[in-house]
Amino acid sequence: MKRSGHPRIVGIGASADGLNALEGLFRSLPADTGMAFVVVIHPRNFQGPLDTILAPFTAMPVAVAADGEPVKPGHVYVCPAGRIMTVKNGRLQLVPPEKSLRHFPIDQTMASLAGDCGESAIGVLLSGGGSDGAQGLRAIRERGGLTLAQAADGADRAYGQMMDAAIASRAVDLVLPAEAIGPRLATLARSPMGHHSIQPAAPGAESRKSDRSLVHAERELTEMRKRLQLMVEEYETAVENLKSSNEELESINRELRSTNVEMQTFRDELQSVNEELNTINIELHDRVDELNRANSDLHNVFESTQVAIIFLDSRLAVRTFTPAATAIFKLIADDCGRALTDIASNLRDTADLGRLARTVFEQGNSIERQVHHVDGHTHYSMRILPYRNERSVIAGTLIIFVDTTRQVEFEARQSRLLGDGNANIRTFLDLTSRIAGVCTERPAAERAWNGFQARLDALIASCDLFMRAGWEDVAVAAILQTALGGHLGRNSKRISIAGPDVLLAPAPALALGTVIHELTDNAARHGSLSHRKGELRVDWDIARIGSHNTLHIDWRESGGPAVARPRQKGPGRKLIDQMLKSDLRGAITIDYAPSGVKVRLSIPMGSRQAAGR
Repeated sequence: MKRSGHPRIVGIGASADGLNALEGLFRSLPADTGMAFVVVIHPRNFQGPLDTILAPFTAMPVAVAADGEPVKPGHVYVCPAGRIMTVKNGRLQLVPPEKSLRHFPIDQTMASLAGDCGESAIGVLLSGGGSDGAQGLRAIRERGGLTLAQAADGADRAYGQMMDAAIASRAVDLVLPAEAIGPRLATLARSPMGHHSIQPAAPGAESRKSDRSLVHAERELTEMRKRLQLMVEEYETAVENLKSSNEELESINRELRSTNVEMQTFRDELQSVNEELNTINIELHDRVDELNRANSDLHNVFESTQVAIIFLDSRLAVRTFTPAATAIFKLIADDCGRALTDIASNLRDTADLGRLARTVFEQGNSIERQVHHVDGHTHYSMRILPYRNERSVIAGTLIIFVDTTRQVEFEARQSRLLGDGNANIRTFLDLTSRIAGVCTERPAAERAWNGFQARLDALIASCDLFMRAGWEDVAVAAILQTALGGHLGRNSKRISIAGPDVLLAPAPALALGTVIHELTDNAARHGSLSHRKGELRVDWDIARIGSHNTLHIDWRESGGPAVARPRQKGPGRKLIDQMLKSDLRGAITIDYAPSGVKVRLSIPMGSRQAAGR
């Protein structure tokens, strides 16, 4: 029976292929039936906003159902995507789909409608593929409700599978075209006897064949109801005696229905699993093709590369190797699986190869060594690296030999050229010294010669420093030690130098060495180094001035003779100014304090000058 206070609710089910049928139904349905309509679309291949689609076809409000919302007459409710819509106590309930029933949302909505509304429930099933809806209509019909299905037009039988399944299960009272269902529902709403008074429509514009079938079906239904009424009257007393048996049969029937639903669900799941397996099989086939192509590419790389590579496993046995490796180790294809240390090589220095490979395998750090061919002319850079598997676990090692013969020959040639250049420079400086000595043999030039000779000796010492360094950048500390020369050894307790690691390129370093030599020479002749108690302290640091770094060197003398400002610049001071201006782009400040000269040199750091710690 109909629940008191609830409107008559019509459940409408269709698939995504049934949108035309929904349009025909709602266009022919008056808005004043006093009924409420809940619409469920089978979700497969449908993603549209159903409320927006249906709104133009009816004057009734169309809305997406909300959980707990009471069902109101004259309203249309559509199920939101990803939810199952049921009816309980006249309210809409939205729940996520259960895994076992995820393919039958129409059945679940119809079944809940049958349980909540009983004989006042009405179920309508429109076109679509599959069998969703048949069980739901059966539940409504068993509770005494009315069930209707759309008559298939024959255009595409795939769209009639849902109706055919429902009709075949004898769960349908009326079969009508979609545009005839609306007027029939309106007639039902106006009839005081409910759906039991509905009679087949007279033949007309609608399909005559369908109406004749409806008339025949309703007549059979009327006769069956009469026979059932007689049976109820005759066996009323017997019913009381068979209640317990009936309850058992109902329980069995429920179990059978549940089993049938489960079997249907299992069949659908099995079909889904089969489809997934087919998809996985196709993907696996594609992966195998990709792997074969990758193996082919890797094989081509191995065959064509000129780099010798040997792959070892965790036991240091050969896994594979490139053809170029046979020029270093006497390898053949059958050597795979043998320990590399058991295979003869063409290298002179591989006695500790096994130990090095084991160290790389155990510690995970790479090792690089220079090794040489037994021919004495070929050189290799040998790198031993850890080999990691797909889980980033070290599963072995690989040894790479890169031919560095040309590089070694080039470096040897460069070394010879550098040595020849250093020798030429030293010869040039010695020749300059001898020429200067010949040109200044007269006594009047002896003093000038002594000064020139001292400066030339200092320049030769600086050149020696750079030749030892291969004409690379040198540290400021080394420049100071070279310029101070013998004074630093004789007066080591009275001379101190301190500062951070700062590197200078050869050109500015030679200029700085000349400046320090002049300051040292002046201190030895007139300043603190000319007195046995005199002291000298040299400090340097890097300061940031604007966007550039500047090297500051502080020269402080103390404990020597009293200092007085000279009346004019001597040759040494002129040379210092010239070096700072033209070579170092720097500046000098001198404080002739009575206690000792204080000098500050400020030298901008050039693009090739480097600062250390």
